[in-house]
Amino acid sequence: MEDFKTYNELKRLSSVLYSDSDDLQVNYQICWSNSINLIEALTDDLKKILNEACYVTSLKFILQDDTYRQGASGCFCEIKFDQSDEFTLLVECLIDFDKIQLRVKQRPLNPKFDQVSQQIELNYNSEFWCEMNHLKN
Repeated sequence: MEDFKTYNELKRLSSVLYSDSDDLQVNYQICWSNSINLIEALTDDLKKILNEACYVTSLKFILQDDTYRQGASGCFCEIKFDQSDEFTLLVECLIDFDKIQLRVKQRPLNPKFDQVSQQIELNYNSEFWCEMNHLKN
């Protein structure tokens, strides 16, 4: 597996999350204070893998929710490649498990992004997620 910065950021976040407190507000603050590093790592990794610059349009953290992935801590973000195209990826990061998954949320209108979309969809697992570490540059 290639050395992805995003996995390193997840490991770092996982090591500090819940280390000082089980207080939900404190742990959300930890997530948000580390969010810029996570976003920068993710967009850098995706650019290297997919050969297209991208940006995050939304970010959400889920902590201490027993209805989400058996109580795992998670981060969801939406990624776009071009403001004039609806092509959107959904990214799920399982902080506790060092797992990063991608899914095409909205297919591209511009054929320029078809290869990116296909690269992800061809690597879908049975839950229709593509694990980032399965993608090759």
